[in-house]
Amino acid sequence: GELIAPGGHVHAQLQLNAPLHAIHGDRVVLRDQSAQRTLGGGRVLDPFAPPRNRHRQARLAQLRALAGETLEEILPQLLPSAVNGVDPTHLERQFNRPRQTWQLPDDAVEITTRQGARLFDRAYWEYLGQSLIPALQRFHEEQPDELGPDRDRLRRYALPQLERPVFIALLEQALAEGTVQASGPWLHLPEHRVRLSDEEEALKARLWPLLEASQFNPPWVRDMAKELGIGEDQIRHLLRKLARLGALQQVVRDLFYTETATRQLADLLLDIEREAGVIRATTFRDRIGLGRKRSIQLLEHFDRLGLTRRFGNERKIRPDSALATATEFR
Repeated sequence: GELIAPGGHVHAQLQLNAPLHAIHGDRVVLRDQSAQRTLGGGRVLDPFAPPRNRHRQARLAQLRALAGETLEEILPQLLPSAVNGVDPTHLERQFNRPRQTWQLPDDAVEITTRQGARLFDRAYWEYLGQSLIPALQRFHEEQPDELGPDRDRLRRYALPQLERPVFIALLEQALAEGTVQASGPWLHLPEHRVRLSDEEEALKARLWPLLEASQFNPPWVRDMAKELGIGEDQIRHLLRKLARLGALQQVVRDLFYTETATRQLADLLLDIEREAGVIRATTFRDRIGLGRKRSIQLLEHFDRLGLTRRFGNERKIRPDSALATATEFR
């Protein structure tokens, strides 16, 4: 709150032994334990003060904004300093004002996140969206062999100050507008493409028949290196690049499956669940004709991809999985 005490006018955060029902604007008088001496008086600014980061510039800017009298006066000043937006249900409690009794200012926007609505200053929200483009440009320049970062890597790279639900809402808006594109889990600018050099194309032509020959049991990197008389690092680099391009899936280190084989395995898992109701490792092992260790590696890979979810010793297809739809594997 805002306190006036002998010696000055300051912001202070009170730590209480019991909950206090207070809202913005309530008057406060502080006395000593004997209640005989008045220490100061003031006004409640924020009954939900954060336990950390109390001295950061953004928090100090919020307190300056909260010095106003009414929500309508405060909100336009409060939003520009709210790095992750403002929860409207929080404002309802802070000011004891139901949402339907107040309107957003013209320079504000309400964004839906996976953790509920957030209010943002419109210019700040637009700035956040625009900042994704130069961040991706830098990433592409620094990592020309990669198609792009995934969601969490881009958040850490571009906007680490944003909470994940806010960043996901921002990213989904950019994807809908087309300023950012997704290729599988990889995010990139629309014009960015990773291409193989002539030398890499020639090596791919030699590797590909080996990868396709055994369908569900492709050779390890060391086996291909030995058969072709080529260094493991050279083969590993190319296979990882092909995985970033979406042509291969790396199940574990140095073990790559073609997209065709991956689709066939996904279809097999869907068939097993339709027939048995659940997916058991032993059933999957018998259907692909490989050992238990490889079967578990493949099942855990599909867990990571989001096709399956494990329940004890069994798995089920995730109902919300994009991989189970026609756009990916059907």
